[in-house]
Amino acid sequence: MEEEEDAFVWEPQVARTAPLVHGHGSPHVRGEGVMPLPAQQHKSEREEHLLGEELEAR
Repeated sequence: MEEEEDAFVWEPQVARTAPLVHGHGSPHVRGEGVMPLPAQQHKSEREEHLLGEELEAR
C-alpha cells in the first residue's frame, strides 16, 4: 500500500520534469557517449534558459 502511495506522490513531479529532461536529451546523449562536450554545453545554455523561465513563472 505504501509503495502505491509513493507512486501517486511521484507521478506529478515526474510529469513536470520529464519534458525538460527529454528536451535536453542529456541523459540519453551522455549515456550513449555521443559527442558529450557539445551536448553538455548546449544543455547548460538550455538549462540556464529554462531555469530563468521557471523562476519567472513562479
